[in-house]
Amino acid sequence: MRKSIFSGLWQRLNPFRGHQGGNVAVIFGLSAMTLVVAAGGGTDVVRQMDVRSRLQDAADAAVLRAVMSSKMTDEQREIAADQAFVNNFGFDNAERYDAEGTVGKQVIGNTTHVTYEVEATVENLFLQMIGMETTTVTVVAKAQSQMRKSEIAFVLDVTGSMSSDPSRITNLKSSMDSVLKSLLTDGVNASETKVAIVPFNPQVRVEKGISYSYIDYGIGSNSEGCTSSPGDDGLCNYYRDVYGKVCYQSGNTPSDIVACKATAKFYYKSYKSGGNNWIDVMVTASGGGKNFSYIDQIQLGSKTTTSTGGCSTNSETGVETCTQGGKTTTSTTYTLKKQNGTYSGTPSTSGFTYAGDKTLIKYTNSYSGGYGGREAQVKEESGLKSSDDNKQPKKIVHYPVVPDTKSNWTGCITDREQSYDVSADAYTVNTKALYKAVSCASNNLGVVKGLTTDITTTNTYVQALKTGGSTNVTIGVQWGMEVLSPAEPFASTVAFKDDTTLKYMIIITDGQNTDSRWFKNTVDIDKRTKLACEAANAQGITVFVVRVMEGNSDLLKDCATKDEYYYDLTSASQLNTALSSVFEAIKKTRLTQ
Repeated sequence: MRKSIFSGLWQRLNPFRGHQGGNVAVIFGLSAMTLVVAAGGGTDVVRQMDVRSRLQDAADAAVLRAVMSSKMTDEQREIAADQAFVNNFGFDNAERYDAEGTVGKQVIGNTTHVTYEVEATVENLFLQMIGMETTTVTVVAKAQSQMRKSEIAFVLDVTGSMSSDPSRITNLKSSMDSVLKSLLTDGVNASETKVAIVPFNPQVRVEKGISYSYIDYGIGSNSEGCTSSPGDDGLCNYYRDVYGKVCYQSGNTPSDIVACKATAKFYYKSYKSGGNNWIDVMVTASGGGKNFSYIDQIQLGSKTTTSTGGCSTNSETGVETCTQGGKTTTSTTYTLKKQNGTYSGTPSTSGFTYAGDKTLIKYTNSYSGGYGGREAQVKEESGLKSSDDNKQPKKIVHYPVVPDTKSNWTGCITDREQSYDVSADAYTVNTKALYKAVSCASNNLGVVKGLTTDITTTNTYVQALKTGGSTNVTIGVQWGMEVLSPAEPFASTVAFKDDTTLKYMIIITDGQNTDSRWFKNTVDIDKRTKLACEAANAQGITVFVVRVMEGNSDLLKDCATKDEYYYDLTSASQLNTALSSVFEAIKKTRLTQ
């Protein structure tokens, strides 16, 4: 301790105490000392008040650091608070005043209360003269962190690139585990915070079902083909052409085309003419008291191609695929030279080989357009056109019933019709606003989990997520709005911009947009993502965006509600810190003393 300038004053006054003639001087000295102590004591009090003020400021910083360290141990929290105190008060000052703080924590319901108490010893300059060498100054800072009633949609990129660097998906899962557990106090979700999970690649996925009112299951279709192509490979289109036209010749259409076609018989004839190879394809049929025939005359040729080879790189996985060039292949070409249709009489089949009856034509059901059934259809379509004829005869195709196969749908959904693909507008507004059912591009895609207070089950689900597919951030953001929307498909929440419930969307992605229902290029998909982000913010949703090493940084930064809500990570290992920061921003933290 420093030696006070007054420490030897009493010793120097001792000679006066025993001298009768010095009484006046002693009385004067004592009076002067009293005046000095009174005046100097005020100076000491001012110094104590100054120290107290600076202690309080530093303690406030320390308690805020402690209350925001929700995932630290008690020991780690105290170290962090002490460091914040020293950073604000100054290490030298802490040593000089022997200042030391202690942290206290108490959790009541959904609110965490933290205190930081500091005790410092202040050396007096003047009050030492009356025996008060030091004064103890104590300050207490209090703060609380409250998880307000919230609904949080986690929009998670689970595309192939998340597994190309295994640490990305590993760090994503560990970070989600940490932040989800931070919502629990002794295993209880005291704040009743609701969370939803939206995994995405070019699609999203829901639990499969056959009777969702909001799903556009689409309609299945048939394709017309051949069971074989007798006479030559590649003749199926010509068999289909003559089959569709034989009973549908201009001005001579029988009353029942389908019944006529049911009598169809197929023939072919191969020959040489003018130094070229030819094949004639003929179909005969009858109906309405008339006999019909139709012939396509086809000249055969050949085409030789040589592959160039080259390499391409998958933008999601980084895998390079190369093909060797220089391979030469020769294929047959078919040129339709002449067509001829006749009716009445008996068609001549002289020189032709019988190829089969109407069963030569087959129909294959296709569900690329949807899973719903469809009745039998008779459709007029364009037919093949001969090279020496300016006309393009029509043909009739009779497509049989397509069975309903909604039960085969596995739950994957692609982008809605534009402009519903970038909004959360209710599907009842317009049939175009329905959600389009499609085949899954990746069987690994997890189903969207709607809002729930069951944090433990949600965490278990996240830990089981798998990766695959390319990137479409637009559909992720759009379904982030869906799970926070009061309308179907989920309808488990309050209205947007509700006065009591805060809505948040946390987007985590690591890739460029590469694939969507509408576009296969980054520029156009980015434009849809931008519109979706604008729509989310307009609905009053607070949007946080975490970019993990890759992706359009300008687009993603603009997507976030505030600049400080955008996290641009250079390593997947930074995910845990970023998500912790997001949750500290979500919590309502304030000083209470």
